[in-house]
Amino acid sequence: MRIFDRNGRVSRSDAVLRAILDAVNQTEEITSIASDIELFVQEYGLIAVHLRGLHRETGLVVIIKVGTSARENLWCTELHRHCPDLVPRVYAAGARLGAIDVHWLASEAIPYGPLGYSWNGREFELMLDAGTRFYQQAKRIEDPTLHVTTQSEVAGWIEGAVRQRCPGAVDMLLSRLDDHWEFILAKCGSETCFEDFHLCNGLMREPPPGGDRAVLIDIHPNRRPWILDPAYLQVLNSGDLNRPGHRDLVPRMAVKRREAGLASLGGPDLDAATTIAQAWMAARQWQPDLVGFATPLPRSVSRIH
Repeated sequence: MRIFDRNGRVSRSDAVLRAILDAVNQTEEITSIASDIELFVQEYGLIAVHLRGLHRETGLVVIIKVGTSARENLWCTELHRHCPDLVPRVYAAGARLGAIDVHWLASEAIPYGPLGYSWNGREFELMLDAGTRFYQQAKRIEDPTLHVTTQSEVAGWIEGAVRQRCPGAVDMLLSRLDDHWEFILAKCGSETCFEDFHLCNGLMREPPPGGDRAVLIDIHPNRRPWILDPAYLQVLNSGDLNRPGHRDLVPRMAVKRREAGLASLGGPDLDAATTIAQAWMAARQWQPDLVGFATPLPRSVSRIH
């Protein structure tokens, strides 16, 4: 059965959802772990379909995600093996559900989150800490199939912002891309990064505002300069200037990386790299027709030489 639509998402048609539910209930790798399996509407995430059941030994909720990728299954499984408090516990994973050719993942349901205002500004520190732990563990996992962010890709972000009439020094950003890309690579390198580094991918095992360690979900890593992760987080959370804890996310990540023994930078180089990275991410996110996806370029970008 064909379950993916033309956009690469699992179809939400009644026929497909029924076929998935039936196939899950006939897959022993899953039914040996969970009972009372049912479909549920997941507020976040558009590609996969989610089901939930009860763990047969503990009675705790199990999430079955249908429509994952081989990469997501690999990374979730390996990260759980290396660092169990960083990601949900993985119970099982596979590449087929009966006759349906689809990857799936059965894992622990993390009860609280996503990270947000309920943590009174601590959500950013929790996310930065989790990102730092991810960088440490990612170095232990071999995956030659990772996508690599390129200069051409960044150029595409900026060109899109130009077409969408993004305010700020967008033309200058494009004209200086060769120099800026060389600078960012020289100062930040290219390593395995989380890529989709935002608060909705951080959950907690403890209720807000407590807890010391966030759990990361939706693992789709990418090789790129590390500074793009916190720059993305900063751009997505700069709309409310009075929000506690949202400032200086890139410098704060740089400090955490240094303390963790990871490559970092500081001083004027950090200031310049931060401005460039946040400008690139703002250009990437400039979608004025979508509420919440229209962050102007930082004013300081025009002062980069």
